[in-house]
Amino acid sequence: MLLPGPSCLRLTDLSTTDTGIALELTATRVVVACPACVTESSRVHSLYQRTVSDLPWAGVPVILQLHVRRFLCRNPACPRATFSEPLPEVVAPSARRSVRLATEQRQLGLQVGGAVAARIAQRQGMPVSPATVLRLVRHTQLTEHATPSLLGVDEWAYRRRLDFKTILVDLRTRKPIELLPDASAASFASWLQDHPGVEIIARDRAGTFAEGARQGAPDAIQVADRFHLMQNLRTAIEEILKQMVDIRHVAAEALAEQTNLLQPTATIATTGDETSLNSSLPLPDIRRARDPYRTRVQEQRRAQRLERYEQVLALHQAGALQQEIAERLNITRATVSRYLKATGFPERAPYPRLESRLDLYHT
Repeated sequence: MLLPGPSCLRLTDLSTTDTGIALELTATRVVVACPACVTESSRVHSLYQRTVSDLPWAGVPVILQLHVRRFLCRNPACPRATFSEPLPEVVAPSARRSVRLATEQRQLGLQVGGAVAARIAQRQGMPVSPATVLRLVRHTQLTEHATPSLLGVDEWAYRRRLDFKTILVDLRTRKPIELLPDASAASFASWLQDHPGVEIIARDRAGTFAEGARQGAPDAIQVADRFHLMQNLRTAIEEILKQMVDIRHVAAEALAEQTNLLQPTATIATTGDETSLNSSLPLPDIRRARDPYRTRVQEQRRAQRLERYEQVLALHQAGALQQEIAERLNITRATVSRYLKATGFPERAPYPRLESRLDLYHT
């Protein structure tokens, strides 16, 4: 169960050293197919040995000594007179690490990068250099994505203000599918021609991607994405407001007149009974409303403090010491002492109101 690949290998010897474990494995297949002409052969030409690194056992590095054979091809027309015994499930041709070890090191590189992956691999018993990890990552076979019917295209800065490239996104799955080497119309058109089937292209307002879409997918419908639609709306409203100078002045005067009418007290005179009535009109609340998100967060934190306060009281009533309570609840001993001395749940004091330059103008 610990050996790599199928049951075509037989363990002949196992030895241990100060640096790791060495396994001697011998291939057991009788008939092997030629990789060039697929003619099966059982005639052995010679024997040789391959040294391959494998996954560690309990953090101890493992070395495989593979005793493999070279066969004679029985097909006279085959350009290869001899061929080595292939072990694709165990190790790639001319490789110095097994397939499963290379896969594990590649996954480390994809997840954490070259230098960090090398340190993790060293600690786990499969030493490798950062350069080798990056080389394994570059040789990774990417998954082929189906051509999306709804495609999003935009540029992104590889180097800010210096080098721009193109990103293509499947808008149905919301996942990137391709990165083009530049942000030109030619590269985008070339990609569309190589991947027919795009029905709708969502793009920005620039003409580069519009021209590339017309060249590569003339039948596709071009639409603006939501971000640029909102940007268009903002620009249009700003232009309209710039032209409506008179209306803005009228609105400002009406607002000022309404503010003057809303005084703290207003005198209402009624004819008939010749009575004068003073009534107070409500003033608008000029204080800034508290952010609902901040209020919700403060309520959640107060609930957590209240729960911790109740836990402290319960443990204290159960006979636990203050130091023990602090360690169990992961709080300081001073907090435990303050909770026990308080007559009730200690509420936090509200933040003092800061002075504002507008206070002089509040009436």
